[in-house]
Amino acid sequence: MIIDPKAGLTGLSSQQSQRASQKPEGESGKAGKTDAPKLDSVQLSDQAHSLKRLEDNIAAAPAVNEDKVAALRAAIADGSYQINANSIAEKMLASEGI
Repeated sequence: MIIDPKAGLTGLSSQQSQRASQKPEGESGKAGKTDAPKLDSVQLSDQAHSLKRLEDNIAAAPAVNEDKVAALRAAIADGSYQINANSIAEKMLASEGI
């Protein structure tokens, strides 16, 4: 198989067809017999189950804190919401690592 960045993979289909036409060793004497398919299995650890439960809890939690949004809307509406420009600027600079 040759990998050419301009043409992509070449010779791949011919290799795959060659493999498909070849029988693995030991199959030539088994004409008419079929082996039971081998099944794969997976076992998840207790930690994986715990992570899945946590993930499900997070997905079920509301994305928006409705109480906080309502309080902010009320403060904006009655004019009591105060904006601290210095605090905002400091947090913006901190997020940039400055």
